[in-house]
Amino acid sequence: MKQPKKKYSFTTKGISGDVAGDFSKKTSEAVENLPQFNFRGKDAFKGSLSKGPNATPQVSFTKGEDKKLPYLSSRFKTDTSIKDPMRRNDRSQTHAYGASTIRQDDKRKIDAQARRSITGNRTYLSEQEKAAKESSKIGENLQSAMSSGDETTLKNAVTQANTSTLAGSYNLKRDPGKVTNDASFQNRSMIDAFDTARKDASGAQDLVDFNRGLKGRMSDLFKDLKTSSDAFNPPTTNERSGVRTISTPTRTAPSSQNRTGTRVEEDFD
Repeated sequence: MKQPKKKYSFTTKGISGDVAGDFSKKTSEAVENLPQFNFRGKDAFKGSLSKGPNATPQVSFTKGEDKKLPYLSSRFKTDTSIKDPMRRNDRSQTHAYGASTIRQDDKRKIDAQARRSITGNRTYLSEQEKAAKESSKIGENLQSAMSSGDETTLKNAVTQANTSTLAGSYNLKRDPGKVTNDASFQNRSMIDAFDTARKDASGAQDLVDFNRGLKGRMSDLFKDLKTSSDAFNPPTTNERSGVRTISTPTRTAPSSQNRTGTRVEEDFD
């Protein structure tokens, strides 16, 4: 005949109301407050800023050597003169084996250059230069804040960058759409890059803080459970031998309950 399996479950029945209530209260409070009582770390945030996947955001503009457009020229090519513009598609000369002509090579270079260049009349370029200069100052503040490695400092710098952009000149705050060779586009991309690095670093710090808090609260929970368990089964001392022992739950017959609050149930699985 198959022997029944016995399940043991501890109850608070038979234990004094004050002790049982205290046990239940402490257990509930420990579980409910698990993520709390923790401090904000710094090392994970700082480490992510230097080694994270988005840890190297670039500033939009710096001051270059060009005297006319020093800030724009740090990002874009401003000398957009084209060699022999009327004959860029000339294929009259070919090299052996069908190689490209010198003019075709020039055309490819010029076309690639155009994608990195900014063109327009003097007024337009002057306005773009003004916006680029404003953006460079925003970039300096962001870079300085990131170098500090401080979470609050970088967060405030990103907020200030957005505020300064909205308070800036028209060509800085306007929406450039998908036009990349534009001061406003480069400025927005820069702010987004620094903010992405900040969010990544904050997420890394969140994870470390949560794990630390979880470990601490679990440790407190087990201490509370042990304290409550000791209250249920206090050590006793043998008067003759002087040996201290801790009582343990006693197995009893099915559906019966002993004075320690241990219930034994039959299971015929």
